[in-house]
Amino acid sequence: MNGLSFLLISVFLLSILSFLLSLFRGLETNMVFYLDALMIANGGTILAIFVSYPFKRIKRIIHLLTESFKGGSGREKLINEILRVSGTYRTEGIIELEKSLKNINNDFLRFGVSLIVNSNRNGDIRNIMEREMASKISEYVSGRHMLKTAAVTITSLGIAGTVLCVIKIFLNSISPESMTTFTAVSLISAFYGIVISNIFLLPLAERLRERSMSKEIEMDIIIEGVVAVNNLDHPLKVEEMIRSMEPEAEITGAGRHFGVSTVSETLV
Repeated sequence: MNGLSFLLISVFLLSILSFLLSLFRGLETNMVFYLDALMIANGGTILAIFVSYPFKRIKRIIHLLTESFKGGSGREKLINEILRVSGTYRTEGIIELEKSLKNINNDFLRFGVSLIVNSNRNGDIRNIMEREMASKISEYVSGRHMLKTAAVTITSLGIAGTVLCVIKIFLNSISPESMTTFTAVSLISAFYGIVISNIFLLPLAERLRERSMSKEIEMDIIIEGVVAVNNLDHPLKVEEMIRSMEPEAEITGAGRHFGVSTVSETLV
């Protein structure tokens, strides 16, 4: 572990510690974990999400979130796989390329190679793969919208929970001495909404955005690689072309090396 990595991990752990200390200091545990406030904020938000989105889409977005925390296969591994496909097609022909389909790990690359096996022209291959890429990126965009919707909803319900608790205070006979305690408890609901929204939901939405940009770069590289393979370009030429795309893709932030808007930007 280098010095910069150690520094970043230390800052992250200190941030968690300082947040937890400021959260629990001066408060009783039963006040922090106030059941009514949790039920209003979290339960209401989950209900709103299930009303707004189909169950299959929710499952898919959960899968994308889980996947975003896993380490990817790596750009270098992807390039090597494209070069292996290029070498197979150039030296052994389309029959061996078809046999190698089951050994291709990347789903999008396997899809592109299947288009070569089916004798599609370059223009058709590019159009079909770009439509497939747009479809995959749209899933990430949908996930971001869902998380942002949840962030707005849970904040609003947190405030609604506070209002509800205040109503309960006035409907019940509470002594002036107890009023301060009950008022503090009523504000916990709004606190939940703000904290969950800004510490969990919005950062998760941003994580999906970063993941979609990374995926778009990879799929862009795959499209150009598959077209080059279909042209029977030499693997060295294919590698040079792919590696020349990487720096420009990273600079643009999403991999569209022709200077047009990214798929993810277009769909937002």
